[in-house]
Amino acid sequence: MTTSGVNGSPAIRLEDVSVVYRRALNPPTSMKEYFIRALRGGLSSATRRALYGVTLEIRQGEVFGIIGRNGAGKTTLLRVVFGRRRGVSASGGSRRRYSGWVPGSTTS
Repeated sequence: MTTSGVNGSPAIRLEDVSVVYRRALNPPTSMKEYFIRALRGGLSSATRRALYGVTLEIRQGEVFGIIGRNGAGKTTLLRVVFGRRRGVSASGGSRRRYSGWVPGSTTS
């Protein structure tokens, strides 16, 4: 699809991006408890995939939106695109020239 005013070169390109979060199953209540568990090997965590195998290309001049349910990974995807979060496995890049609003961001 071509649009007037849209350049052919990609401004943002992501290939096969995945992000995994780890969270403690039974978080320690104090630093002392944390160190005791760490020494005894009692720290356990679960993983949750926020993004899995996302491929995206946005050309210069294109306008796009991201729509999805709560917990679908929209904010995580935007943080990866704008360099606020690294993907676990990723290739591609962004020219980092953008405008708009990113949740949790203080710069544009």
